[in-house]
Amino acid sequence: MTAHAPTLIVNARLVNEGREFDGDLRFADGRITEIGTGLSTRAGETVIDAAGRRLLPGMIDDQVHFREPGLEHKGDLATESAAAVAGGLTSFMEMPNTSPPTLDRAALDDKYRRAAGRARANYAFYMGTSTGNIDDIRAIDPLTTPGVKIFMGASTGNMLVDDPVVLDAVFRDAGAEWREAGCSMCIAMNGDLVPPGKLAVSTSNRNFEGRQGKGARTILASPLTAAACAVAGQLVDPRGSLFDGARALHA
Repeated sequence: MTAHAPTLIVNARLVNEGREFDGDLRFADGRITEIGTGLSTRAGETVIDAAGRRLLPGMIDDQVHFREPGLEHKGDLATESAAAVAGGLTSFMEMPNTSPPTLDRAALDDKYRRAAGRARANYAFYMGTSTGNIDDIRAIDPLTTPGVKIFMGASTGNMLVDDPVVLDAVFRDAGAEWREAGCSMCIAMNGDLVPPGKLAVSTSNRNFEGRQGKGARTILASPLTAAACAVAGQLVDPRGSLFDGARALHA
């Protein structure tokens, strides 16, 4: 993320979390630090007068095809990311069916090198799957990619994976399991239990003890709170996440 000088946007029409309201917003080093009304200018701060224009959160596109490497005559990381930013996107995750496809760590690293200094937004690149790169998938560092992309219907090059044996290996080595359809964790079935003394955050289950495991407690929460807790790995106040980090309520 590119660092930014402290900036105050005033007289904006803020749109966030299902609400629209007049206010000011302050950010620095790529993070929102304060939202309010009548915020005073600080020394060394850049001030932008929105003059009543709407100020919306940046969007994330988790499936883009920027065609680099191999098909730059259609578009590349610089031109396509510029178009994304112009449309309000701040982050993108790019698909692996380029030429050559992103099927190993070397190809993944090459994309990150190409994007450095050229991409106009935050970026990440998917690892692809073929019938012959299971060892590369096993060796990939999860921190280097947002996910492993599997084309099971059709794709370009050698990226179609319709062999059940390969699919089983990919899902298994990625930590997934083939399960029967249903809501196991919702009612503590199929061995999906919250351990005793632990908390689970749910957007739909009722708030009481034991429903998702003996001695466990379910916390009824909004989707925003549930998402913030999933990211933080603990019960947090999502309003803290909006400003200067989530405030832990329960370690």
